[in-house]
Amino acid sequence: MDAALGPIAEIRAAGDPRTWVALTCAHESGAISTAALSGTVGTSCSRIELFGPDGALTYDSTGQDRAPAWATLRREFADAVRAKRSHDLDAHRGLYLQRLIEQATPVF
Repeated sequence: MDAALGPIAEIRAAGDPRTWVALTCAHESGAISTAALSGTVGTSCSRIELFGPDGALTYDSTGQDRAPAWATLRREFADAVRAKRSHDLDAHRGLYLQRLIEQATPVF
């Protein structure tokens, strides 16, 4: 969500991390985003909707073949290793995400 709306300034979570979690994010840009995450739903789907003054945009990957995405991931990783350069999804990105997860972890 931060790739589309800017860095996340604040994140809150509600739910049960073992089944379903809802996230609400306040972005530095002033935008607000929400996400529903589950690792227990019996189907794989990703649906993204952006709402703005000019209407809505929707991306829905339900039923799409995931193999091309995995091939791209492997190719980009191999290219970065060969070029001896970092990828955008590096350890710094992982640390950023870990900090967001820590902020969002609901207290039960």
